[in-house]
Amino acid sequence: MKASILYSLTLIALVACDHVSLEEQELILPEYYVYLTIDDEEYLFHEDMGVFNSYITGPNQDQLSIVLGGNLFYCELHILDSRLDQQTFPLTMSSTQSDGYAELQLVDRNESVEMMFGPEDNVNFIGVTFEDLEVTVLEYEDQVISGEVKGTIRTRTGRVKEIDDGKFNVAISLVASED
Repeated sequence: MKASILYSLTLIALVACDHVSLEEQELILPEYYVYLTIDDEEYLFHEDMGVFNSYITGPNQDQLSIVLGGNLFYCELHILDSRLDQQTFPLTMSSTQSDGYAELQLVDRNESVEMMFGPEDNVNFIGVTFEDLEVTVLEYEDQVISGEVKGTIRTRTGRVKEIDDGKFNVAISLVASED
């Protein structure tokens, strides 16, 4: 009984924050998540910490947006102009391969700036696939998208972080068509 309670408390502690240290523990991911290893530190974002996921398509728009929360950052992944509803998978978006593009943002929850992603912003990070980020969508089926992400994200003032390993599996709660 005590071991079961300890295991449950450990699991709750792991999924309740975005920065995790798992040197001797096996990572147990929730059903829907974004998991990133950034500069050798592990971050977990999940829907219990705030969520807005949508996919809007139409003749003039094609945008999938994932926003998941954590204690330190919100993680936003936007996939644009990719026509996911018409693709075969895997689909890789990078500086050399493009069927649409993607951007990943880490928005600081604790420090505010006068203009988010403005020229003086030193706390919020962004990366795009037509620069140094690579996003691969492995599957999009039944309103669930899964894939991988790696590459460089930067603040507008030049701070750099490297995503060595990133994974996502996210349910898209709102799917709308402008047709």
